[in-house]
Amino acid sequence: MADTRNAGRPLSPHLQVYEKSLTMTLSIVHRITGVALYAGTLLLVWWLTAAAISEPYFDMVQSVFGSWPGKPFATLSGTRAAASTSGTSRWAPG
Repeated sequence: MADTRNAGRPLSPHLQVYEKSLTMTLSIVHRITGVALYAGTLLLVWWLTAAAISEPYFDMVQSVFGSWPGKPFATLSGTRAAASTSGTSRWAPG
């Protein structure tokens, strides 16, 4: 067996070896949108729970969703959820 301890090279490929490809980029974007959809689902559950608990608590949650970071996030979460359920995925019957 060859002695590879002093070969002067890494034991596994480093990130500099890989070229950025379309497949890699789409995979990263898919993971990011999946995390955003999960976070949006948690916010929807928070909003529904606030509606069930009390009106002052619901008003507080509404003010959070009405703030400048809340509006774009809610819009993007809703858009992503609509795209996920619109039948455009490859597993949709059709």
